[in-house]
Amino acid sequence: MSRPAAPGIPPVTGHGTTTARTATETAAGGARPAARPAARPAATPPPLTVAGALLVVVATLHYAIAPSLARFAYAESVSPLTVAVLRMALLIPVLLILLRLTGRRVGLPRARRIEAAGAGLLFLTVSAGYLTAIERIPINLAVLIFFTFPLIVTVASRMLGRDVLPWDRLLAVFAGFAGLALALGAGLGELDLTGTAAAFAASLALSGILLWNAHHAAHHPAIVLNLHALWVAVAVGLAILVFSAPALPVSAAGWGGMVGAAAAYVVAFTCFFSAIAMIGAVRTVVLANLEPLWAILFAAWLWSEPLGAVRLAGAGLVLAAVVWVSRPRRRQSATRESGPATPGPRQ
Repeated sequence: MSRPAAPGIPPVTGHGTTTARTATETAAGGARPAARPAARPAATPPPLTVAGALLVVVATLHYAIAPSLARFAYAESVSPLTVAVLRMALLIPVLLILLRLTGRRVGLPRARRIEAAGAGLLFLTVSAGYLTAIERIPINLAVLIFFTFPLIVTVASRMLGRDVLPWDRLLAVFAGFAGLALALGAGLGELDLTGTAAAFAASLALSGILLWNAHHAAHHPAIVLNLHALWVAVAVGLAILVFSAPALPVSAAGWGGMVGAAAAYVVAFTCFFSAIAMIGAVRTVVLANLEPLWAILFAAWLWSEPLGAVRLAGAGLVLAAVVWVSRPRRRQSATRESGPATPGPRQ
């Protein structure tokens, strides 16, 4: 503990000593070096509440059932792009309402708007790519390929110098991709090259969006960034549809599948971001890892997709790896970006 010093005399510390440099500068009338500002303590995360956890469960269930519902529309020649544009268009007014309720501004600086245009193309790739994969390959395989994005973000964050990659997470990444290879190898006969490539493209595009969100998280809310990206995605998607004369459903089942898939996506997105506000981003993302499990179960129920022991083992490895890399670290810095735990769009 230090005591006050007389004018012109350096303060004496609890150990009764001062540095020679401080004493010399003070005697000479020079200014002492400014002390470094104390690091701000990490913000206390919101408590885990039942309501917040239930919102995550509702979000994951709706995210998970959307692909299976879209299959009903595909059976009537509705294109994945049509479903993708519809659900993104329905999401825009919902995001505007959320921003109005939370009092956040919609605007972005010009540089961020330009970036959002590129992110919009990635957003369209995520939605259309994932739904294309759902149309062309078994849903359980499309889900497993797509949900490698937390593993991709983990590796990319390390390569970009935004996060560390401890040995346990590195092993989890290898285990996840090994599980994916196991699951794919069990169904080589039913793989379609276009559908498989579409699922990988969607996973890579979502990884890019999440990294972009994380890079600007300190200055711009993810919901605002994604809103600007959505405008571009919908505009480009509509332009493509206008020139391609898209087919529409012809039966109640087809319309129900198309509208249901879009509505499920909007409900899921709304609940996901509401949960983040209630229980924090990290807890929300970790709990949301239930989504691929629900999606695989819905596909088995609605479309009788077989799983098999080998594919189940591969799926288990992928899901375990995703949960492991998404969990919070004990000593994670409050200012360091964490790829997988960064909230952003899904599917």
